[in-house]
This record gives sequence, C-alpha cells and structure tokens, in this order.
Amino acid sequence: MNFILRTIFFVFLSSQLFGVEHQFEKPAMISPQVRHGELSNGLRYLIKANKEPSDQVELRLLVNVGSINETDEELGYAHLLEHMAFRGTRQFSVNQIKNLIELQGARLGNDTNAFTFHEYTRYELGLHSGQVKDGLRLLADWAGGQIALDAENLSIEKKIVLAEGLQRSESQTYWQSVYDVILPDSVYAKRMPIGKKANIDRANPDQLRRFYLREYQAQRMTVMVVGDVEPQQVEQLIQDYFSSVSKGDKPREQTITVSSKPLREYVNRDMSIAQSTLRWSWRVGQIDQNNADSLVKDYQDEVLINLLRQRLNAKSRTVGSVLQAVSADQETGFNWPTRDIEILFQVEVKDNQLKDGLRELYREFVRAERFGFSDGEIAMAIDSNNKGRSKVLSNRQWIGRMLAHVRHGYYLNTPQESMSRRAIYSKSINSSVLQKRMGELLNAPDQVVYVLQPYNLYSLTPYTLSSLSSMIEEIKAEPLTPTVINQTTSLVMAKLDRQPIAKQQKDLATGGIIYTLSNGLQILVVPPQSASEKIALIASSPLGMINLSDKRYLPAARILPGYAVRAGMGDSNGSEVNQYLENHPATFYQIIGIDNTLLIGKANRDELDTVLQLLYLTLIAPRDQASEVKISSDKAYQQELASINTLYLGLNSLRYGEEWPMPTYWQRSDFDATLADIIEVRKQLLSNPADFKYVLTGVEPTQALPVIEQYLGNLQWPSKAKPLTAKKLSNIVPSQQMQRVKSDVAWRILQANMPIAASVESNQIGDALAELIHARLNQELREVSGEIYNIAYSSTVSPSQGLLLNFEFKHNDDKCKEIASAVERTLSSLYLKPPTEAQAAAANENTAKKWHDEKQQPLEYAFELARAWQWADKLPAQLEPQSYSADTLFYYLNNWLGPSRWTSGAFNCTNDINFDKLKPKSDVKQ
Repeated sequence: MNFILRTIFFVFLSSQLFGVEHQFEKPAMISPQVRHGELSNGLRYLIKANKEPSDQVELRLLVNVGSINETDEELGYAHLLEHMAFRGTRQFSVNQIKNLIELQGARLGNDTNAFTFHEYTRYELGLHSGQVKDGLRLLADWAGGQIALDAENLSIEKKIVLAEGLQRSESQTYWQSVYDVILPDSVYAKRMPIGKKANIDRANPDQLRRFYLREYQAQRMTVMVVGDVEPQQVEQLIQDYFSSVSKGDKPREQTITVSSKPLREYVNRDMSIAQSTLRWSWRVGQIDQNNADSLVKDYQDEVLINLLRQRLNAKSRTVGSVLQAVSADQETGFNWPTRDIEILFQVEVKDNQLKDGLRELYREFVRAERFGFSDGEIAMAIDSNNKGRSKVLSNRQWIGRMLAHVRHGYYLNTPQESMSRRAIYSKSINSSVLQKRMGELLNAPDQVVYVLQPYNLYSLTPYTLSSLSSMIEEIKAEPLTPTVINQTTSLVMAKLDRQPIAKQQKDLATGGIIYTLSNGLQILVVPPQSASEKIALIASSPLGMINLSDKRYLPAARILPGYAVRAGMGDSNGSEVNQYLENHPATFYQIIGIDNTLLIGKANRDELDTVLQLLYLTLIAPRDQASEVKISSDKAYQQELASINTLYLGLNSLRYGEEWPMPTYWQRSDFDATLADIIEVRKQLLSNPADFKYVLTGVEPTQALPVIEQYLGNLQWPSKAKPLTAKKLSNIVPSQQMQRVKSDVAWRILQANMPIAASVESNQIGDALAELIHARLNQELREVSGEIYNIAYSSTVSPSQGLLLNFEFKHNDDKCKEIASAVERTLSSLYLKPPTEAQAAAANENTAKKWHDEKQQPLEYAFELARAWQWADKLPAQLEPQSYSADTLFYYLNNWLGPSRWTSGAFNCTNDINFDKLKPKSDVKQ
C-alpha cells in the first residue's frame, strides 16, 4: 500500500563534494505524520491530520492530464472538461455541487475550485469536516469518468470558457510569447491550456467524453486531504470510493522530454508593470529522490540564492547602482510549465537602464564564483533562511507541500523535520562548495534572460543575443574585487528603558488586553486565533490625503511611503535597514489613503522586537535623504500607471468633485514633490502618535508587554499637538463614465454608494448586501447565460465615503447592449420581492466565512479591529457578523440603494445602464 515509502539509510558524501568528509543520515522523504499509500489501480493518496483550525478540511484531486495531452483537434478540451465537472456527475446534480461548495462560504467558479495547466489538472474543495465523505465521493466521480456531459450545460460552459479566454487575453499573449522563446516548437508552446476558440466552439459531448475516458486513468491521480480529520477513516473512504477508478496503460507522469538549449533572451517592451525589470533564470531539472547528491545540491542552491539576494540588495543601495527591488528564489511552475525547478533572480532597474542593470546583475554572479563568500555571510544567510520559515503549517500550506512533493520531488516534512534536515545539510556548506556550484550555473545550458519594459516607457535600445553574449565574456574578463557585507545588529542604537503601563483592561470581544501606557497611548493585544506563529501590527489614523492643509502636498503624500523605505530611519540608511531585515525577516510599510494613514508590520512571533523597533523609528526618527526623492517619485508614478483603474478614479472624481484627491488620469506632475513637501506631509499625518489606534495580533499579551513598554512607552509628541479632526467628502451622485481603450474587451464597473456613518454594523450590512447582489448577478450573467467569466466585488465602509459597493466584470465588446439589459433586469428583480431565506442564508454564510478567514490571518484581523476601534473611538462589544433575515436585507436594499445611489463606468461600451428602472419599495419595514 505504501508508495514512495523510504527506508532511512546512511549515505557518505565525499570530500570531493564538500571539502571534508561527513556522515549524513538521509531523512525520510515523507513525514511519519503523513498517512500515504497507493491503491491497486495505481491511484496515490496523502492524508495529514491538522486540528487547527477546527472543522476545516482541504481536499485535492491532482490528475496528470493537461493541455499537452490534447490532439490538434482537442485544443481546450482539458480545460473545458474541468469546467464541466461542476455541472453535475452521476451522484451529484449541479445544485448539490454548488451547495456543497458554498455551504462553507466559497463561491463556485472563478478559478477558486479547479485549475488546468499544461501537464495537470487540479480540483479543489475546502469543506467542513462533516462534509469530507461527500467531498471524496464528488472527487471520485470526477476521477472515475462520471462527469455528466450533457449538451445544454456544455453550451453554457463553452461560452464561459471563451469569456475566460477573453478576460485572460493579455496574459495568454504574454505566456505564448515566453514559451515561443524558452520552449520553441514544443508541445508546450503549441497547446496552451486555454485552448482554441474554433475547437471549443465545435466541441460536443461525445468528443469531450472520448478525451475524458481516454486520459483520466487512476495511476495518473493523487488524492490529498489535510485538516480536522481522522486519517485512518479518510484512508478507508478513499479505498471505498476510488478503488473502482479504471487503471489504464498511460504513463503516470508526463514523458515529454525538454531538451537543453543554450543561452536565450526574451524581450518584451509592452508590459503592464511599474518598472523596467530583468530576470535571469536557470532551469535546473527535477529532484531525484533516490539520489543524495541531488537532495543536498537543492539545499545548496537554496543557500546560494539567499547569499546572492543579500549581495544584490546591498549593491542596489550603493551610490551609482541602477538596481532596485531585488527578489530571488527557487521556483516551480513560474516560467517553466514542466516539473523542472527554476532558479530565478529578478531586479527592477532605475530610469530604464536595462543594459547597465544586466551588467550589474551578472557581475555579482561572476564575483560570487570567483571570490566566494565569507563564513559570516554564509552563517547569516542560513540563519535568515531558517528564521523566515513557518514553524506551523496551515491546511493550505500542507497542501502546497504535498503538491511540491508529488510534482517536483520535494520532501514532505513537518517544519521541525525540515529544520533538522537543513541542520544536517548545512554541514555541507562552505565557500568552495558554493563557488563550484556558481561556476556550474554560469556554464550551464538553459539560461534565459528576460528584458521587460513598461508599455509607457519608450526605448530604441536594441537587445540582441550576440550583445548579451559579448557582455558576459567582457564581465568574465574584468578584474573584480571581493565584496564585503557589514551586518547591522540593531536599528535602535540607544537602550530604551521600559515605561510601565498605567492600566490594563480585558477586551471581551477579542479575548485580548487593552494596555494604557504612561504616555497615554493605548494598544490592543490579541492572542493567536489559529496555530499560525505570524504576528501583525496595525497603527491606524483617520487622517489621510483629504486632511492635508493644501492640495500642493498631494504628490508628496503619494510618494512618502516608498520614500520612507528608501531613506531609512534612525541612525540607519535604507541599505542598512534592508540588510537588517534580511537577517530579521519582517515587513513594515505605510499606506497613506484617502481618509486614513496606516503603519503595518508583520513577521514571525520571534521578530516582535523588530516590528516594534520599526514602528518606534517611523514615528520618532524618520530619516531624510534628498537623493531618494526623485527615485521614489519615479517609482510611484510607474506603479500607479501599471495598476490603477481609471474608471474607478473617474467615477469618484465625478462623485466628489474638487474634494477628491486623485486625478482621473495620472500625469508625471502628480508625483512631483520636494523634500520639504515630504517633511510637511509627515508633519501633518505622522507627527502625533496619539492620532493612531494600535492593534497587535497573534501574540499573548504578557509576551508582548515588555517590548510594548520599551518602544511604545517611549513615544513622545508635541504637547500642543492639534486635536484630531476627521473629514467627510460631500456626496454628488455622478453621471456614468465611458472611456474607449485599445482592446476588443469591454470592462464594466457598477457602483452603489450610501453616505452613512462608518460602523461595524454598517460594514456587516454592506457585506451581506454585496453578497446578495453578487450572487444574483453571477447567477444571471455566468451560470445561466455564460456571457461573463468572473465578477469581482467588494464592500467597503469609510468615514469619508460611507458605504461603497463595487462590482466589476469583463465581456466581449459586441455584447454591450445585451449585458446592459441583463444587468438592468437582474438588479430590478432584487427590488420586486424579498430574497428567499436560502439566498439570505447564503449571504450570511459568506459574510461569516469572510470574518472567520480574517480572524485566522493576523494582518487582516488587526486591520478590521483597528478600523472598528477608530470608527467608534472604542472597541465595540460585538464583532462577529450578525445573521440578517430575508426581510431585513430587503429593507436595507430598498432604503439604502435606490436608483440615485447607483452609477456605472465602462471601457468600450457606449450605451448606458438605466438605473431608473430600479423600483425600490418605499413601504418596506425592517
């Protein structure tokens, strides 16, 4: 029964490989805590009990069938079959599948339940523990050829798949161009998972069934279960339900061989990205689980990547460097659609200086191969790598490890077992080993260089493979010198005495403690709500862009968050802060919003001191560096151009007029600011620590108290600080916004706004209304007509704007009139009669699940608590979402969201949605 069962054995690794002879014990590939096996038909399974969170289970069915298994006439069938799986099976109707998935607050469709790739298809179910039996029965139906492929449902799903292709057209164009370079003339480049429109249009149930029964075979499948379950019982259910799945003669894994090729270059000058970006990539193959050298080399690569990332980050902070925003990792499935592992370095470059960036990047590779690394650097890299790893895994993290094991050969260990293994393998690490490995990489085939430019940065600079090869040879011939990285041991240089708290108070709603410090500040500390060891800190102020004394300071407010990271804090410049965070993994940043300012920190629990240091220095000792102003300004401008939705900006500009602090279209001048402007914005928004509400989640209050007294207790501010004043925007219902863009895709936004006071109650009502409206739109536009692939939606409440609901979707631009009519018809139906109790229950369930999920995530939970505290100036007694009856939701819909509250924006559609057709009832009682 046990597949991949490994007997622990000893391997001797030679001095030729490691410099000294060591005896290593090879750990088991699969943890003893994971129940695993193989049925007689070849289907494999992995089961892990994970009792936190309680009553939650994740199920997966991995099928090694994807688009490369299609013939030329079947392009798109694997993806289309995945869609049809949710339209019914032998044992489950479409409504039963929908109810099973949505009972826990999930939504059917929108790539939340299944994914199709080149080599495999993955089906996902997140369920309550009591639903595991039904969930496994459904997976077994999908695995065993029982998907109902009727013509009516197939007709609808074909339209949805085509709508998905339309929505993903930009992404598909990009990946097709990538594969044409890195996998030229291969089946991967010829068979994209989204498929071909002509094939999908022609597909009929018999053709799809032939593909299904031919390719879906038991030996190609793995079932994964993680959560609050009894593994032995789940194992028995798998045996009962999956043993009848047919075994065939197809190979278990994909057998297509990708031949090695010399250095290649991919250039794309039309990217929707913020900064010009370089990537240097190596395809290093798969892990051989039976080869000790392969397993140890993978760990060596992990350490080497971390060392080079530290070097490149340090380099990016030096005067004259064009590098910025360095990232590096071992990737699976990022650029390569195969089972191969990829080593990938990515850097953004300043001022579009891509050639200089390539030289800097490659020069550090050569320097590492030539001079190696100091013992201190190696120890620092290993230590920071270990610190950044999770000590407790969530259900989804366990599933991720299972997928990495099955697909790529990685160990399937507990965090503790992984740490023990790394401690064993770290004995193999020294400079000569790493230099040798770097030399192997520099001379290896399958290197790909990516040169990516934003679409709005025009450049005539040529990038050819011959010029890249010449650059490589030139750098190899350069007389380089070694690099030394100095370690920053502390950000706060002077020792701060603890300032004892004045009082403490139990908070019944969260189970936390509100500490009042001697300087008057208050902080809520909430113990962990899950098994996660993550912590989060939110400092929230109700002062934002609309509170600035003059509009001329708006550009400075837009660039201040990025500038603060680059300029540094206290006695440490930006490079030193960045280097400190390499060794003390934590994230800290600020957001200046329309009507709030947030200071946000997150880390593992053992870096609590780091997070509080960063908060203290941000408020007490920000650092200024004039040379960083322009760099920060350029980057902020490019980020907004790459990410902003001008429909959203335009609707709000119409809604609030001159009071709205954002333009409809960004200009470079919207980010022009002086250092004096930045200092003034910081003075107005960040100079008074008493303006903020502080919430710390994921840590026991008594554990946090010493560092709170040390850092928050020492915060000071001017005694004559201005009193806090929030500001509301005047509400003007806008006309509809229409824009024409270069695309055959139409994009719509529907907005509903109600200028009510921000509170926990109004937030919860807004969430429930958003769920109700989205469900009805999704039913009409996706499940019935198939015209829309995905409807994104949100509900937000803020003191300045009140309640704002957003619904966004894309469709073909020749369907503008039909979609507008469908939207009018669907929204009108909401006002005719109350929703059913089942519809109200679904809205309540989704709202409750959203809250439950946020509580499990320390950062999201801290944010929700901080803003609830800010709204009422005290923590509310009730935070859990209430359940609203159908009549109550009908009341709020009619009284809050009449025709005058709705508006819309559209790209590439000229017809209006007539919201006057909505006929709310004036006599509805609560």
